[in-house]
Amino acid sequence: MARTDLGARGSWWWPLLGAIQWLALVAAVVGGVWLLLPVVLPLWGMVAPTIPQVAGTGTWLDGWPVPLLALLGGVALGVLLGLLGALLGGAIGAARRARARRRLQAQVRVVAQEVVVAPIEAERERARAFAAAVARVVG
Repeated sequence: MARTDLGARGSWWWPLLGAIQWLALVAAVVGGVWLLLPVVLPLWGMVAPTIPQVAGTGTWLDGWPVPLLALLGGVALGVLLGLLGALLGGAIGAARRARARRRLQAQVRVVAQEVVVAPIEAERERARAFAAAVARVVG
């Protein structure tokens, strides 16, 4: 039973999803730090940098600060990927659990046949043969 192949293997998408989540975290942290620089640097006597804004796209993004978009986009992407990972992990885990259960049940049937049923059948056959031999001697 211990040698039963349960088909347990890593998913190809898990490291990819993790790497993208790390990139989203880095984007959020960089955006947050970038937004704080104009506040913190003047306290230390340094010149505050200007915060770039999105311009010329002709979309609703015009006028938004780039670091704020990085912060919000990183957080939103991280949360979205976390939810997606939970859904995928749950679905794939359920399928793998069912497959492992089927493989284990099949192996239990094989082992039960070899270890329990076959020896009992052999013993019953010996008992029948013995009963037939006694019947021939007595009868």
